[in-house]
Amino acid sequence: MKLKSNLHTSLYPVKSDILNNFNQAYNYDLSTETIDVLFSKFGLKCSSHYFKEAALLQKHIYGLRQNEPYLQACHSHDSQVLDFKDNFLPSLFSSLDFHLTENGLKLIEINTNASAFLGAILLEPNLPKQTQLLEELPTHFKKSFAQGADHLIITDDQPEAQKMFFEFEALKNFLLNTKTYSKVSIMDTKELNDSLSSFNSPIHIYNRNCDFYLDSFPALRAYCIEKKMVSPHPAAYGYFAQKDRLPLIKEHLPEKFHSYFLSAEELTSSNAEDYWTKRKKYFFKPLDSYGSKSVYSGSSISKTKFQTLIDQNILAQELAKPLKLVDPIESEAKQWKFDLRLYTFGPDIFHSIARVYRGQLTQFSSSDKGGFSGIDWT
Repeated sequence: MKLKSNLHTSLYPVKSDILNNFNQAYNYDLSTETIDVLFSKFGLKCSSHYFKEAALLQKHIYGLRQNEPYLQACHSHDSQVLDFKDNFLPSLFSSLDFHLTENGLKLIEINTNASAFLGAILLEPNLPKQTQLLEELPTHFKKSFAQGADHLIITDDQPEAQKMFFEFEALKNFLLNTKTYSKVSIMDTKELNDSLSSFNSPIHIYNRNCDFYLDSFPALRAYCIEKKMVSPHPAAYGYFAQKDRLPLIKEHLPEKFHSYFLSAEELTSSNAEDYWTKRKKYFFKPLDSYGSKSVYSGSSISKTKFQTLIDQNILAQELAKPLKLVDPIESEAKQWKFDLRLYTFGPDIFHSIARVYRGQLTQFSSSDKGGFSGIDWT
């Protein structure tokens, strides 16, 4: 679908007091350095047309949980997901990540480990909506686990070393202050795995570790399978967020949704020559990695590096060039790219955030005005 000329998208300067707002909402003092690096000085105006399109797409993707041919196709691609097939509870903080191109929305990935949600709430320009999101957040935790618990554990690999560790601490404060839990802990995943048998009462586990199937944590994996008390649950990853699921999802959706999907397939010795020829139109990314780790742009990859990727669980995904937006302050002297992260819970999209950047997405820095931005859906 070609971009309609009346669907206006633009950046605008904002003067959000994220420092004070974060303290009030989450009883947590963000450092000014974190604010300067992670949060943009811009907001994004974007047509609500795109939000409605994405919301309809999400309902159909979520509906594949009851589509037996789709589930069987996933099982044939990855038998490991069968260990978790009986859990279809909603997952905490998942998202659809899009580029907006001259041909409309293009789905880059489905993410079951989406960060920045707490900041996204405070960047919401509609204050009543912001209040509503904060009030609804405890409900998400109550609906994401098979039974109740008084203790939540937030876990990741060396959590204190993570760039978004402040988000763990802020979430802990929020859930305690709202009495969602009587106890909230932050633990290293290996430590949690080794001590799991010492917990005498049920616990909820919010997993931010990127070992999505918990292969390195056998006790935690067994607890997840038996109790269904881990979220995001590995089933959500196995059926939807694995990078090679996108072609399967497209295949099992009505044709009217196919334009949102990019061409993608695994790089193998049988198709490598073809992909080398058309490499400038593709990105090459590991199937089992996350973020931008080990992702190569076909426009700059060397032949030597390309050859090392063949038959190494690498996905060749079509390049989707995001629209560029004019800097509202410096005008044509500077242009920005952006992507859209639409947070999902069950079949619904309930919030959104943009990531405004130049160059590589991960290179947010305090020297420019890029970072996470609120979206004003107009």
